[in-house]
Amino acid sequence: MGEKLHGKDGEREKLRLELTATKYNALIGRKEINFKIVEVSTPKRVDVRQELANSLETEMEKVYIRHMGTVTGTRLTEGLAHIYDEIEAGKQFEPTHIIERNKVKENQSE
Repeated sequence: MGEKLHGKDGEREKLRLELTATKYNALIGRKEINFKIVEVSTPKRVDVRQELANSLETEMEKVYIRHMGTVTGTRLTEGLAHIYDEIEAGKQFEPTHIIERNKVKENQSE
């Protein structure tokens, strides 16, 4: 799906993201997405957020990665993301530490 810089000598590799389950929480106004990624190393959170935003045609500011972890002994990373209908709803419902983890640092955005 999306592209990222993770290869040898700066070559571009594809981020292979697969949505495994999707649930819409109408009360809160968000999609709860389970996903998996098969990669050589655990991808950066910012890359996964950008790929989810692109795949679901939404703004990256509405996407929060709640959990992301590599299955021991494999190249499989599994995770959970919340995608809000409104940016302000995400700031209201997500815990502070999740908001901090999902902030884009200046050196990550390049």
